[in-house]
Amino acid sequence: MDEPKIVRIRKTLQESMNEENRIREEMNKIIETMPGKTQEEKIAEANVFEKFALLLDEASKNTSKLKTEWLEAIRSAQDEYKKTEGAYSDTLKEFKEKTGM
Repeated sequence: MDEPKIVRIRKTLQESMNEENRIREEMNKIIETMPGKTQEEKIAEANVFEKFALLLDEASKNTSKLKTEWLEAIRSAQDEYKKTEGAYSDTLKEFKEKTGM
Protein backbone atom coordinates (compact mmCIF):
# COMPACT_ATOMS: atom_id res chain seq x y z
CA MET A 1 0.00 0.00 0.00
CA ASP A 2 1.27 3.47 -0.84
CA GLU A 3 2.16 5.68 2.07
CA PRO A 4 0.00 8.77 2.59
CA LYS A 5 0.93 11.97 0.77
CA ILE A 6 1.63 13.76 4.03
CA VAL A 7 4.18 11.10 5.01
CA ARG A 8 5.94 11.30 1.63
CA ILE A 9 6.10 15.08 1.82
CA ARG A 10 7.44 14.96 5.40
CA LYS A 11 10.19 12.51 4.40
CA THR A 12 11.18 14.69 1.44
CA LEU A 13 11.11 17.77 3.66
CA GLN A 14 13.38 16.06 6.19
CA GLU A 15 15.82 15.08 3.42
CA SER A 16 15.89 18.68 2.21
CA MET A 17 16.52 20.01 5.73
CA ASN A 18 19.30 17.43 6.15
CA GLU A 19 20.87 18.66 2.91
CA GLU A 20 20.76 22.25 4.19
CA ASN A 21 22.49 21.14 7.40
CA ARG A 22 25.13 19.20 5.45
CA ILE A 23 25.92 22.26 3.32
CA ARG A 24 26.12 24.49 6.40
CA GLU A 25 28.53 22.04 8.04
CA GLU A 26 30.75 22.10 4.95
CA MET A 27 30.65 25.91 4.94
CA ASN A 28 31.58 25.95 8.64
CA LYS A 29 34.57 23.69 7.94
CA ILE A 30 35.79 26.21 5.36
CA ILE A 31 35.36 29.11 7.78
CA GLU A 32 37.19 27.26 10.55
CA THR A 33 40.23 26.70 8.32
CA MET A 34 40.43 30.30 7.03
CA PRO A 35 42.80 31.72 9.69
CA GLY A 36 46.41 31.06 8.85
CA LYS A 37 45.81 30.41 5.15
CA THR A 38 47.69 32.14 2.38
CA GLN A 39 45.90 34.70 0.24
CA GLU A 40 45.70 32.24 -2.67
CA GLU A 41 44.21 29.55 -0.42
CA LYS A 42 41.66 32.01 0.94
CA ILE A 43 40.64 33.02 -2.60
CA ALA A 44 40.30 29.38 -3.66
CA GLU A 45 38.23 28.60 -0.57
CA ALA A 46 36.12 31.70 -1.14
CA ASN A 47 35.25 30.34 -4.59
CA VAL A 48 34.25 27.01 -3.05
CA PHE A 49 32.36 28.89 -0.34
CA GLU A 50 30.44 30.80 -3.02
CA LYS A 51 29.40 27.51 -4.66
CA PHE A 52 28.22 26.19 -1.29
CA ALA A 53 26.25 29.40 -0.75
CA LEU A 54 24.45 28.84 -4.06
CA LEU A 55 23.72 25.23 -3.11
CA LEU A 56 22.45 26.35 0.28
CA ASP A 57 20.19 28.94 -1.33
CA GLU A 58 18.73 26.28 -3.64
CA ALA A 59 18.27 23.81 -0.78
CA SER A 60 16.62 26.51 1.37
CA LYS A 61 14.17 27.38 -1.39
CA ASN A 62 13.33 23.69 -1.82
CA THR A 63 12.82 23.28 1.93
CA SER A 64 10.55 26.32 2.02
CA LYS A 65 8.47 24.94 -0.87
CA LEU A 66 8.22 21.55 0.84
CA LYS A 67 7.20 23.13 4.15
CA THR A 68 4.35 24.87 2.35
CA GLU A 69 3.29 21.59 0.69
CA TRP A 70 3.49 19.78 4.03
CA LEU A 71 1.34 22.38 5.79
CA GLU A 72 -1.20 22.24 2.94
CA ALA A 73 -1.29 18.44 3.24
CA ILE A 74 -1.88 18.74 6.99
CA ARG A 75 -4.74 21.20 6.41
CA SER A 76 -6.23 18.89 3.80
CA ALA A 77 -5.98 15.91 6.14
CA GLN A 78 -7.65 17.93 8.90
CA ASP A 79 -10.46 18.98 6.56
CA GLU A 80 -10.95 15.37 5.44
CA TYR A 81 -11.02 14.23 9.07
CA LYS A 82 -13.65 16.85 9.93
CA LYS A 83 -15.82 15.70 7.00
CA THR A 84 -15.48 12.07 8.07
CA GLU A 85 -16.14 12.94 11.70
CA GLY A 86 -19.27 14.87 10.72
CA ALA A 87 -20.54 12.03 8.54
CA TYR A 88 -19.89 9.56 11.35
CA SER A 89 -21.74 11.77 13.84
CA ASP A 90 -24.70 12.08 11.48
CA THR A 91 -24.80 8.31 10.94
CA LEU A 92 -24.59 7.66 14.67
CA LYS A 93 -27.37 10.19 15.35
CA GLU A 94 -29.61 8.55 12.71
CA PHE A 95 -28.90 5.12 14.17
CA LYS A 96 -29.80 6.28 17.67
CA GLU A 97 -33.01 7.89 16.40
CA LYS A 98 -34.06 4.75 14.51
CA THR A 99 -33.23 2.35 17.31
CA GLY A 100 -34.38 4.57 20.16
CA MET A 101 -31.04 4.36 21.91
